[in-house]
Amino acid sequence: MDNLLNSPHLDRLIDLALEEDIGPGDVTTQALIPPELQGEAQIRAKQTLVV
Repeated sequence: MDNLLNSPHLDRLIDLALEEDIGPGDVTTQALIPPELQGEAQIRAKQTLVV
């Protein structure tokens, strides 16, 4: 059995996930949240993070 981490199928799955989120945007968000909706958020973390 091939190692799952070296599988070309896994690479393709990762490529598809990134393409969906980075490409034209997140399909779920576009379907559920109107573009004119404004919002505000706070991010709180126990450790330093990069956003």
